[in-house]
Amino acid sequence: MSKRTFRRLGACICLCVMLMGQVTLPAHAAKFKDVSSGFWAANEINRCVELGFFKGQQADRFGVGAPMTRASFAVVLCRFFNWKVTTPAHSVFSDVSEKAWYAPELQAAYENGVFAQQGKLFRPDDPITRGEIAVALVRALGYGPLAATAAEEPLALRDVYTNRGYIAIAYELGLVTGYANKIFLPNQSATREQVAVMLIRMYDKLHQTESAMAVAAKGDKLTNMEKIKIVAVSAAKLSEGKTAALSETMGRTEEKSLTQQIHEAGKTALLHITGSGALKADPSEVAALVAQRVTERGYEGAYLDLAYNGSESSQLVQLVSEVRKAMPKQKIYVAIDGTDKDHLSDYHALSSTVDQLVVKIPAKEQITNSFPIAVMEPMDVTYVALTTLRRQIPAEKLILQITTTGSAWNGSRKRGEMGATEIQKLQQGATSYQSEQYSTAYLRSGSTTVWYLGAAGIQSRTQMATSLGAQGVCYSSLNGLFQ
Repeated sequence: MSKRTFRRLGACICLCVMLMGQVTLPAHAAKFKDVSSGFWAANEINRCVELGFFKGQQADRFGVGAPMTRASFAVVLCRFFNWKVTTPAHSVFSDVSEKAWYAPELQAAYENGVFAQQGKLFRPDDPITRGEIAVALVRALGYGPLAATAAEEPLALRDVYTNRGYIAIAYELGLVTGYANKIFLPNQSATREQVAVMLIRMYDKLHQTESAMAVAAKGDKLTNMEKIKIVAVSAAKLSEGKTAALSETMGRTEEKSLTQQIHEAGKTALLHITGSGALKADPSEVAALVAQRVTERGYEGAYLDLAYNGSESSQLVQLVSEVRKAMPKQKIYVAIDGTDKDHLSDYHALSSTVDQLVVKIPAKEQITNSFPIAVMEPMDVTYVALTTLRRQIPAEKLILQITTTGSAWNGSRKRGEMGATEIQKLQQGATSYQSEQYSTAYLRSGSTTVWYLGAAGIQSRTQMATSLGAQGVCYSSLNGLFQ
């Protein structure tokens, strides 16, 4: 496997800066004579001008109805992402002079993978089409590698054949919409106001405030809790077998201290309950134990994170139904396997009972030419899982789990999980890389390889989840790499 630098890492950093509100904006939008207050895109046009993405064609006219050229779109997109621009020494396109008014922005868009060289021509004065915009937006967000996977998934638009995967992603993210009769008209030129609407849709997606929770295990400390709204304290385990039993996985003193700190910080505390083979016991007896422990220990609810196979999903539904009866007012979160498409009806039933479903995506592990690859929450699998689930379940019921620990390997042999502190120590004497293909970081030190989600990987997965309508994310470890 080649060791390539993730080319959009800089763009992700720029995006993070933008999301933190460090972009200077004009004080107010211009008043355009061709944009009445009742015009369908008036709000989006005004916001684009306020945010500095657009200017009017004239001081008092926006240019409603005018097609946007490919050159103008490159400039607008560059402003949106706040990409660094420099005058190119040589243009990468044969029909674009390096002295063209839009050349610096086009160069930045090219370097960020938005526009590819196709016969060396860019066609700067051609109107940009709806299909071309969908492709550009998906590439700008860094989701281009998902297009092949998305192309194989169902799509409600019946006139999309070329660039199907890109348009499918843009459609699922809500950046573009179709017309009546389920048509998209990908070859239709986009007007300036249509582009304004698409950009504001993307802007709003990127500026959503996600609801974050984290799992606190034995030994974890409550630090940097600004992002976290809910903490699930991993302090109980359901025993395997037909007898209902709930054991402790954390000392009572530590558990009490953690829950007290969580409440003092103004956060919600859930009891995180694990277990394998626990669905064999009487569900009403298990529910009674869970409700008793939650009440006695002062939790606001429970997070049931139980190992189960697909055939046991109906038993999980029954257990959760009993837990809801025993805890009618407390919060109930339940972990599900996001890749299990065979039991969507059970997940739909769960969604009507629980507060949130935590979607877990298995890691993708393989050995290629004696080199280990371990990808947590693979982007393609995660995309398919979330888009599939939200066709059956309200998206706001979903939370995506993000693994915030690493996967350590000695040669081609898996060593196990590695915590954030150990990874950070290892980074000091190791060589780190970013995989564009997997949007995942890894480091190598001697025979040791550690795969993990760095800032860009966590950001891209969080951005995808919330853009697809999920309520937020669940960090697998409170003291994990997201800190």
